[in-house]
Amino acid sequence: MNNGLWSILCASLWIGIVPATAQKAGSPATIAYISKYAGKYPSDVKLWTTQPLNRRLHALLKTQYAALIHNMEVNNPIEKADIVLYTMGNKTHGGGTDDAWFVVDPKKDITNVFLRADSKLKIYKERNISLPLPKEVKEWLKDAQRSP
Repeated sequence: MNNGLWSILCASLWIGIVPATAQKAGSPATIAYISKYAGKYPSDVKLWTTQPLNRRLHALLKTQYAALIHNMEVNNPIEKADIVLYTMGNKTHGGGTDDAWFVVDPKKDITNVFLRADSKLKIYKERNISLPLPKEVKEWLKDAQRSP
């Protein structure tokens, strides 16, 4: 490593800038903080605007981020099932055609989003990793896949 790069690395560590790969679970770059919201409504804790979740959902969903927010207007509390946390919601007066499930594994730092907009199902997985799904999500997914 050349001296200039070494100096930058040392200075970065000294002022507290740590590369994302070196950050620990629960640090601001992870979504482990979502665990503290178990039992609470996403709308009450403004879950979708918290960072880094907001930034990561924008990256994952791109133009469909707004659809997720609309489909979470009426939402359930965040629940825990084994290693994942999850919640579901639907657009006001849009249950069955415009709804969504959000599933997160806080320890593995992975999210999955199941989004049905205008009766069309789309599945989004961070790093293309499928999380273990709670029974409720599996049942909804089976029904959503049967819908036209």
